[in-house]
Amino acid sequence: MELPKFMFVESPELTGSSFILSTAEPVILTKVIKFNSIEDMQNFKDRTIESFKFIDGYRIAVQYYANIPTGTQNKATESTNNVLNDIASFYFKTRVEPKLSFYKRYAV
Repeated sequence: MELPKFMFVESPELTGSSFILSTAEPVILTKVIKFNSIEDMQNFKDRTIESFKFIDGYRIAVQYYANIPTGTQNKATESTNNVLNDIASFYFKTRVEPKLSFYKRYAV
């Protein structure tokens, strides 16, 4: 059985946030962040050193959270940034698009 490219991670320890796991190299865990305002987004952008990707048109970001050890050394590189773009698209297609009326509160 083949794993999907991305998976939502649910855990009692991770409540309050959505996490998405990339199952292909680089294997990374990302955190979905929803912002209350554009100012909050800008403050996040200004103070965050980790890689992240905003979802276009929404006050939502996907942030690099952790590497998952796979026997190879992963770093926040260009390939990680590409995965962040893919995860942002995945989140939009699986969560935002089906529930546009709910997510309109995060629209920019």
